[in-house]
Amino acid sequence: MTAQVSVVVRVDGPAPWLTALAASLDAQTLGYDDFETVLVLAEPGGPTHDRVADFARHRPNVRVVTGELVVAEHLQGRWVVDLGDDLDERRPELFPQALGQLVAFGETHGCAAVLGRAQVRGRRVLDRLFARDTGELAADVLGSLTGPAPLIAVAAQVAAQVGTCPRLPDVPGAVGALGDHPVVLISGPVDADEQFRVAEAVGHWVDGTLELRAILDPPATPDAAPVLHLRHAKTYDELALPTRVEQDGARPVVVAALDVRAATADGPLPDGPWELHLVQPGDTSAWIEPAPVPPLPGPLPSAAIGGLLVASTRRQDRQVVDVAATAASVVGKVPIAAGSVAESARGSLLTLRLDDLSVLDAGAVRGQLFLGSLVLPVDLVSDGDSVRLQSWVSGLPATLPVHTRFGIGPRTATGLALQIDGDGAMAVVAEPPKPEKAVSTKPQPAPRRPSLTQRVTTRVPEPLRPAVRTVARNPYAQRAYRAVRARRAKG
Repeated sequence: MTAQVSVVVRVDGPAPWLTALAASLDAQTLGYDDFETVLVLAEPGGPTHDRVADFARHRPNVRVVTGELVVAEHLQGRWVVDLGDDLDERRPELFPQALGQLVAFGETHGCAAVLGRAQVRGRRVLDRLFARDTGELAADVLGSLTGPAPLIAVAAQVAAQVGTCPRLPDVPGAVGALGDHPVVLISGPVDADEQFRVAEAVGHWVDGTLELRAILDPPATPDAAPVLHLRHAKTYDELALPTRVEQDGARPVVVAALDVRAATADGPLPDGPWELHLVQPGDTSAWIEPAPVPPLPGPLPSAAIGGLLVASTRRQDRQVVDVAATAASVVGKVPIAAGSVAESARGSLLTLRLDDLSVLDAGAVRGQLFLGSLVLPVDLVSDGDSVRLQSWVSGLPATLPVHTRFGIGPRTATGLALQIDGDGAMAVVAEPPKPEKAVSTKPQPAPRRPSLTQRVTTRVPEPLRPAVRTVARNPYAQRAYRAVRARRAKG
């Protein structure tokens, strides 16, 4: 059966990157029947061959080829993805959707080859393919692509003619670019140019949409409006949204709108923290340094959009929108006047109004309410105009701090406490300060005498210490050492 894609991995030497790469291939959205991995060795035998053979033995779609790779003879896929020769430096890992996206894009647009974008570990840089999602790149663009090579998927019949890693101008046919998402994570130093910086920015929620207005330095022009670049802080997923340039007096202002419910072609923005940047795609440099949107003044309130919670927070020097409040909380400090307890036949209902939370549509989200060590269910309820926390509470006489948690987000303090009197009456009060820890008056124990192994190893040069440490743990060596010390003491 012909696979959709053949992944060529050239292994030379110990290949410490192979385990991580194999894990990323195992995580592909394509099944094992849809792609094959061909591990190419220059020479047979040796520890590298044994290690590679072990990978192939535990995976049904992995084969080992020794010597020169022949496309027609060794590869079974309709497409070929050759990871190249500099794997020790780049240490590539494929994103889970990489192979499926490359193949689907190439076949949909009738491409002879498809370029996929690369993401650099530890760097917020973008290559020139960012936001350039096209079925056929122009010749001048192909000639200007430099720096670490992106991932290339080549049709098998084309690879048989020009090789699995061809020069892009030599490809007989259209070369497309998958610019929406990165497909491979790589390492290596890169030189990136800063296009501009965000001099100032403001934002607010309007009908469930985050509207941003930014001033750039140097100023933006209507003919070169940047895009709003969103990058997931944990998964490296990226998204580009259009902007427009408006004139505010003598200053051009970049205006962007982020509707978290319809940000992607599939619908809502995926859960998690998203960093906000502005970037100009199609720059002449090989790598682009996106301009972070700084933390917005105010600060920007969090939002409850129906049953979806969106927390506003910051990450270093940039604004972050946390969809589903996975790393930040939408509930912050609550004033005492916003808290109340209502008694009814059903029990005591604690209500905390969240006046600072932006609201759109009615909905409810279940979370946890912490009263000291007691954990109770709590609902964040919005009616389209206001939002509040509601929880049925009970407890013994005490003053219990009120904390909340929603989803996998953090537990956060409201700054309030529930005061329960001896007769069962309840009231919302300010959370009392935590008592200072008493200074211990317990005498500190005398320092322990170094062990025999420590005393021996610290008397020899650093390079010899591992070997001496091993010898010092031998009971016969310890006995001999003590005998020598005893003779010297008598001496």
